[in-house]
Amino acid sequence: TRGRRLWILYGTLGVACAAAALALVATSDHERGRLVTLVVGELIGLSFVFSGLFGAWRRPGNATGRILAGVGFAFYAGALGESNNSLVFTIGTALQNLFLAVFVHLLLAYPTGTLATRLERRIVRAAYVLSIVMPVLYLFVVPVPAGCDSSCPDNAFLVEDNHGLGVAVEVLASISAAAIFGATLVLLVRRFRSASAAYRRSLRLVLLAGGATALLFVLQVLLEPLLPHAGDVVLQSATGIAFLC
Repeated sequence: TRGRRLWILYGTLGVACAAAALALVATSDHERGRLVTLVVGELIGLSFVFSGLFGAWRRPGNATGRILAGVGFAFYAGALGESNNSLVFTIGTALQNLFLAVFVHLLLAYPTGTLATRLERRIVRAAYVLSIVMPVLYLFVVPVPAGCDSSCPDNAFLVEDNHGLGVAVEVLASISAAAIFGATLVLLVRRFRSASAAYRRSLRLVLLAGGATALLFVLQVLLEPLLPHAGDVVLQSATGIAFLC
C-alpha cells in the first residue's frame, strides 16, 4: 500500500539520518563528550523516528505519529552542529533547538494529533518561531556560540561582534523557552486533572514522562548559568533520560 511504501521510505531516511549523525559526531573536532553523545543521541533520535513511523502506520488518520517522528528528524538536524565545516556547523547550531518546538507540539497535540484550543496553537507557533529566530539572531552577533572554544569552526552567520547584544538575545531566549515549557506544563496538568478516569489511564505515562521532561527543560534553562560543570552534566543527563522515556 501507499502507506507502507511511505513507512519504508521514511524509515530508510531515519536510518540515513542516524548514520550521518554518527559520522558527524565521530569525526567532530569540537565534541567533548563523544561517547555519551553517540549513544544517547542515537537512542533518542531513532526511538522518536521509529515510534512515530509505527504510530503513523497503525493510525494514519492521527497526526501524533507524524509529529513524534518529526521530533526525531528535527533532533538529527541539530547534529549538523557537529560538523567541522563552517557553514554546516552554523546551520546545525541554528537548528539545534528546533526539536524542542516539535516536542512541545507533540505534548499539546497528544493523543488526537490536533491542537484543540487557540492557546495551544499560539504556544506551538511561538515555539517554532522562537526556536529558529533566537538562535539565528544570536549567531548574527556572537563570533563563537556558547559552549564552543577555539576548536569550533567559524560562525558563518556573523554580521557584527556585539557581546552585549548577544547576552541580551541569550537572556531573552532563555526567558521565552522557560515561559513556553512552563505554559506547556500547566496545560498538561490541567488536561490530566479534567480528564475522566479512563482517559487518565491512557494519558498517565505519556503525560508523566512528557511533563517531567518539560519541567527539567525549564530547570535546565534557569539553572544552567548558575550550576558548576558537574551539576550541569547531572541535570542534562536527567533531562535526556526523561526525554528518551
